[in-house]
Amino acid sequence: MNNILTKNLTVSYVPGSPYVPADPGQPYLPAGTRTYTEKVCAYERVLTQAKVLGYDELGNAVVLTNFETKYVCKDVVKTAYFPSQPYIPPTPPQEARPSTMEQDFNLGWNSGARSEALLVGDGAFSFQVSPSAVGVVVGLNTQDTGYGYREIAHSFYLSHGIAKIMELGTIGQHLGPFTADTVFSVQRIGETVRYLVDGVEVFEAEATVSGPVFLDVSLYSGGDMLFNPALSALSGAAGVMQPLTGVASDYAYNAAFGAFHPLTSEAGEYKRTYGEFLPLQGFASDRPMGQVVSTMLPLTGSAGVVVEADLEPSYAVAQGAFAFMVGSASGLTGTVGSVVDAPMAPLMGLSSDRPYGYSAGTMAPMTGFSHAYEGPNEANIASVAFAVPYVTVAGVLAVTMNSVGQVTSIMQVSLEQQADLISTAQVQTPMELDSALEAAMFSVLNARTSLGGPEDADTCWVLNVDNMASSRYENYGFNSFGMFQGRYVGVRQDGVYLLEGDTDDGDPIRAMISLGKQTFGTTQLKGLQCAYLGVASDDRMYLKVLVNEQEYIYEARRSDDYTRTQRIDTGKGLRANVYEFEIYNNEGCDFDLDSVEFVPVTFNRRI
Repeated sequence: MNNILTKNLTVSYVPGSPYVPADPGQPYLPAGTRTYTEKVCAYERVLTQAKVLGYDELGNAVVLTNFETKYVCKDVVKTAYFPSQPYIPPTPPQEARPSTMEQDFNLGWNSGARSEALLVGDGAFSFQVSPSAVGVVVGLNTQDTGYGYREIAHSFYLSHGIAKIMELGTIGQHLGPFTADTVFSVQRIGETVRYLVDGVEVFEAEATVSGPVFLDVSLYSGGDMLFNPALSALSGAAGVMQPLTGVASDYAYNAAFGAFHPLTSEAGEYKRTYGEFLPLQGFASDRPMGQVVSTMLPLTGSAGVVVEADLEPSYAVAQGAFAFMVGSASGLTGTVGSVVDAPMAPLMGLSSDRPYGYSAGTMAPMTGFSHAYEGPNEANIASVAFAVPYVTVAGVLAVTMNSVGQVTSIMQVSLEQQADLISTAQVQTPMELDSALEAAMFSVLNARTSLGGPEDADTCWVLNVDNMASSRYENYGFNSFGMFQGRYVGVRQDGVYLLEGDTDDGDPIRAMISLGKQTFGTTQLKGLQCAYLGVASDDRMYLKVLVNEQEYIYEARRSDDYTRTQRIDTGKGLRANVYEFEIYNNEGCDFDLDSVEFVPVTFNRRI
């Protein structure tokens, strides 16, 4: 688009105003005085002893005095003056008004332009128009007296993607829809005007304009656009001379001779013009004669008509607003979170002056970041689990399970040795270790007991290699494991057990999660308002609070089959520096725990 004509929008910013609360004003009070009693305290010297020691030569008594400085308070009556208080009327509140951006589309046939180039002879003007234009009239004109469209002799009327023929303000033939790639052309050849769309003639009319013409445009709404106008003209020149006549006589005669007026023509690139001689007139007489030639001034006239109302193309405006965006993030204290691209759903707006119209747009993905801190009323839950003491000994088996409790591999421990686990490995095949490991595991669980030997054969610790979380299974005293027909089994003295199912040989599988000791980031005394569990469960969950060597068990308000936040109300009298929490399921119900949140209340004291 090398050449573009667009009607501008007027955009103005209207600042908002904050909320102003109501003012009760004040009543009128006259000036006056009042008395009041005020206690005034000061240090004074008080005589505590006076003793006559004797008399001097003049007979004056010699007195021994003792003074004591005391802090004395007395009630003093004072008078205060206060001026009059003027009356201030009350004022109502003023609601807050947000800032807005207002657009004025400047509707009306009040904007236009004309081409500088002229078409003198035969040729054509071509152009393109945006299909979103509300109203554009463009065509041939010989005079430019205003912005309106009625003076444009031969034109296209283009509105909402529909093209029509218009001549001198009157709509003619309906042509149909067009796109931004459609090329319109108005061509004048001789006394004929042709209308072309993409090079195909769609209408022909008798030319009502002659001589030089230009391309004239009238625009209705802000944003209406015409682009890529071009002029193409035909070249050539032709002239026709009147027949020459001669005079002859065999008698005496008179003759008159005339001279041709100069031939004039105009020509330019790709232009063609026509010229004709004016008729030659001659006068002759065989007697004396006289001749008078006179010329009348051009006749002028004026007329008035009742002009019908201008076209008003239909239009519609849609306005949309973003809802407030709310985001949240959580993570372990001391770790760096990750950035996630979260694309927004497309914004859709709808406006139409017809039965239906539709527009849609998609925003680029928005990125964000978040951080957290531990304040007086906030805390992040984090704990470290250590497997202590060292793993012991012969014959102890460790089973690795995935996140759904399915056995993925088997390890056998035979010796004792201290080691730090500084990297992770996923076991794909059975492995046999010749040493015991002390693993430093970082997760939200605190393992408060250690892996045991044969004397603790009913207890089994499991490390989930997917997320490095540890779990302890009770009544899991198997001495060997294996796979039979694609299913894992455990073997002990009383038989072979299939390692799957919702019950433990018919008994409910009771689960417990220990969150360790929590200080919520401060050693001050704290109360506990409530706790929130993000959990999906078949039955209500329970929270055990261990504080000051006492245990308290609280039940969740409800349960849901899908993950949602459940509230657990705790006792109002809890008060301690350190809390310890354990979460239980009810009668072996299935549950999927996603998050745990506590609402502590911090006091000013530590003891």
